[in-house]
Amino acid sequence: MHPDKRSGWMSPAFNFGMVCLAVGFVGWIVFGLFGGLLGLLYRIPGLVALGGFFGLLFLLGIALVATVVGYGIYLDKTGSRGPIVTYENVAVVAKFAILPTGETVTMYYDSSPDLKYFVCLDLGDGKMTEFKTSFEVFNVVGEGMTGTAECQGSWLGGFRVQIAP
Repeated sequence: MHPDKRSGWMSPAFNFGMVCLAVGFVGWIVFGLFGGLLGLLYRIPGLVALGGFFGLLFLLGIALVATVVGYGIYLDKTGSRGPIVTYENVAVVAKFAILPTGETVTMYYDSSPDLKYFVCLDLGDGKMTEFKTSFEVFNVVGEGMTGTAECQGSWLGGFRVQIAP
């Protein structure tokens, strides 16, 4: 399975969850607390029901955000599992390393256990896909190179450079 197909729904679901959280929280405060108090004092049942709706919207937002975060952690832990897939004629778009502080390093020549190495490949479908990789593979690939990539999930296990077209 293409690595992006597993997580393509996560960003829209997270954004929708955050909107549900914000709208639900504000609506619950306005209609749930204040509206509920006014609804009970002036016997307006619609305000109490509206407060309940916004409370449920808030809970839906919590559930969506928790699901996306949990699935993201699951993908991170199991991303290098699955069958080994070989992609022919891929192009290296970018390569970079991430420091433990979260800073991106584009030119790094020494191996460090603290760094995480990534290579961004164009698999031929026009989409760029990011793969984690080892320091050894990171040193083999160069931006602009074409070749054959051996991937397992979101892990780039090998890259053979194509010398001539």
